[in-house]
Amino acid sequence: MRLKLVGIGGVSAATLEWLCGELERRLGWRCIRGETLQVCPGYNPLRGQYSAEVLLWTLSKRHADRVLGVTSEDIYAEPMNFVFGLAELGGRAAVVSTFRLRCGEHERFRSRLLKEALHELGHTLGMRHCLSRACVMSFSNSIAEVDEKAAEFCSRHARKLRG
Repeated sequence: MRLKLVGIGGVSAATLEWLCGELERRLGWRCIRGETLQVCPGYNPLRGQYSAEVLLWTLSKRHADRVLGVTSEDIYAEPMNFVFGLAELGGRAAVVSTFRLRCGEHERFRSRLLKEALHELGHTLGMRHCLSRACVMSFSNSIAEVDEKAAEFCSRHARKLRG
């Protein structure tokens, strides 16, 4: 499978390169870097955030391949106050935000970003949330829950990943 990784806004090229390599290694997919969108669409001035749904729509319309957008902006999806990411269930587009994943520890930030990217890409394959915290598909409502969950798919979801 082929994955296009698109930077949106101020995500560093080094972060995108690292993530592309990790996703290739963990998923066995060919990951290529797409263009960088300098402007993040879907700003809601009342919330001071960007709509994850608008980002998904933008990515979906611009790309025929499976695509993961990575933004540094804060994103939301109604009715939630914020989301770490969002994906088309069984579709081809997903987006993750680094905004709430940031911390002073470089490796912890990378771990968080990888977990959320794997989680959202799992949704594009039709995977739903898992009750096991040992699975990357478990739902995270807080940064503590992101840190707590595994960066791997449980056996049930791993079977879906292999096809």
